[in-house]
Amino acid sequence: MICGECGRETPERYSRGPLTVETEPLRIFCRGMPLRLPPMRTRLLAALIETGKASHLRLDIAADTESAGSVTVEMCRLRKSLPTGIAIEAIPGWGYELVAED
Repeated sequence: MICGECGRETPERYSRGPLTVETEPLRIFCRGMPLRLPPMRTRLLAALIETGKASHLRLDIAADTESAGSVTVEMCRLRKSLPTGIAIEAIPGWGYELVAED
């Protein structure tokens, strides 16, 4: 995106509930405060914020890893590190859904 005032490129942003993602560089904010997450967890959460829910395949691509089972492990760790009012629910046989209260 190009800023209409200064003409510089600006990061793309998208939000879901209290969560906001900036894509360049990839950063996630909750109620305006940065969430400090490791890179893989940041990519997984960004994928969920973008669409609200994501398939296992989409999350494997977002995680950018070849290690079988690492997405499941990182998703478990991510769930434990989320702020109050934000949850990730499993959709059996398909993927995960982000549930975020405003």
